[in-house]
Amino acid sequence: MVRQIQASSSSGLREGNNNNNNSTSSSGQTLRVGDRIPGFRTSAVSHEIRDSFAQLKRSVFTARLTSSLLLPRPFLSTFLQIQTNIQAFLTSLSANLRLSDDDMSSATSSPAFPPTTSSTLPPPSPLAGATTLSSSDDQPPDTSPLAGVPSLTTYLTTSTSEKVSALKLVADSVAQQRQAASRALIFHPLTLGTLGLVLAIVAQILLGRPRGHVAVVATTWAGITMAALLSVRWATGGYIEAAERITWKWLCDDEGKEDEVLVTKFGEEVIGCVILRFVAEGGKGRRKRVARGVIRGWAVRLKYRGKGVGLGLLEETVGLVRERGAEGVEFAVDHANSTRILPSLFNGGFDRRDRKARKKLEELVDMQGLGKKR
Repeated sequence: MVRQIQASSSSGLREGNNNNNNSTSSSGQTLRVGDRIPGFRTSAVSHEIRDSFAQLKRSVFTARLTSSLLLPRPFLSTFLQIQTNIQAFLTSLSANLRLSDDDMSSATSSPAFPPTTSSTLPPPSPLAGATTLSSSDDQPPDTSPLAGVPSLTTYLTTSTSEKVSALKLVADSVAQQRQAASRALIFHPLTLGTLGLVLAIVAQILLGRPRGHVAVVATTWAGITMAALLSVRWATGGYIEAAERITWKWLCDDEGKEDEVLVTKFGEEVIGCVILRFVAEGGKGRRKRVARGVIRGWAVRLKYRGKGVGLGLLEETVGLVRERGAEGVEFAVDHANSTRILPSLFNGGFDRRDRKARKKLEELVDMQGLGKKR
């Protein structure tokens, strides 16, 4: 069987070679496999084309070997003849794509340009020797650590949307006082002592009974602790009501005049504000004049506190009061954060912060000489 396949393959190869060796060009010249076709030229040959030819040849060899083992005898000779013709065509085409240096530099593959003389050239430009400015694309990237950081600006706003954002900041600062008040109430020594005493009395009573058990005591303690936390939540709920009163109406005086609003923006976000009202002095029959500036609200967004934003707002406020010709500026007695819901015993933290803010404002007023007699 193997000898028959080899004989058939050999006969097919001989027939293919005879057919290809007898190929004749259009000019009557006999061509053989590997000869170049007269008049056939190309402008460039890439390595990818030659690699493709090598791959095709390997594919033809693989197909021939596979067919000799798998195809039935009646179809084997025809298939081998087709493969032989394909291989002969690829060999001839590969030979004609190999160009020498003379062929590559021939006039047929090069574009023709008309002769150029100095008389046809345009006159030189007067800016030919000038230094070319580099474009923005050629400039090195900005490696500054502040590159891309939004700017921080503080100014007196007239925008309604920014005023609304300022009111929200003030309202949030009032609502956040509830958390501070709750911590002050829970961790106050009086509260902790009272709660401990109640838990001890309950444990003594329950364990003194005949069926007293530790699990019953733990469950009772959990219930008492939960009731204490709910009582703290109820006791500090007044701060939420105070925050809800910070509306547009709160921003206007009795005559409907709006207060001045200074805002600090980080990029496009309002992160701090001061609500300032100018109070006039004078009784009836006398001409009223601007006397003092009163700060009714001072707030900074929670994540930006402790970074000098609030101090910068106070400095801008003192400068604005000075420009308006007022005699001084101070915090209002009833400013937004002056609300105290719990008894004074639990408001020590609020009072300390309030005194610290007033002292800082007085220092700024003294530094700028505001309020001194001229």
